[in-house]
Amino acid sequence: MPENKEKVKCPLCNDGYLEDEISDHETYFREGTRNIKLVVKNLNIKRCNKCKEEFLPKEALNRVQAEKHKKRGLLTMEQLKEIRQKLGYTQEEMADLLGVGKKSYLRWEKGLYLQNKAMDRYIRLIAENPENINILKRISENLPKEEKPTSPTSP
Repeated sequence: MPENKEKVKCPLCNDGYLEDEISDHETYFREGTRNIKLVVKNLNIKRCNKCKEEFLPKEALNRVQAEKHKKRGLLTMEQLKEIRQKLGYTQEEMADLLGVGKKSYLRWEKGLYLQNKAMDRYIRLIAENPENINILKRISENLPKEEKPTSPTSP
């Protein structure tokens, strides 16, 4: 039996209805002073049958964000989360370790913002060799070399 989907009115023109479509999505993002073109192929989108405006569901937005990360050579939001969890840190603890605001780290992991290349390399160093965490803690706490911080607190 076919699925009975309720039609969703277009929030832009309020005249047409949104229809499912598979389409190539073109977007731009800034890197320094340059605008970089990104085309994401075969993306599941919604398009108004009247005004033709394109709407991206959450899954499509996540895929666009992941492609932006890949195009810039950055860790994806899933990779950031995986690294943090592997190290046993909460988002707040990871932000403290990196020396960034808690909201900034949260936005990277949610894909709302892209971390810069320097921070991306910094996170890769921690992931590659967790001993670097002790060095970072020592630096941030100004501890003598002999004192070694313990691992993160367990929730």
